[in-house]
Amino acid sequence: MLNGKEVAAEATANRYRQGGLRIRAQYLNNLLNEEANAIDVYV
Repeated sequence: MLNGKEVAAEATANRYRQGGLRIRAQYLNNLLNEEANAIDVYV
């Protein structure tokens, strides 16, 4: 969730660790604001 709104994320491959997620920049930029931002990750 980004600022209280659900955002699609893609799993990423990384040979050093598991569990990476990627949020597309266009989604991120559309939901960010200048005052304050919060990213909540639920597993």
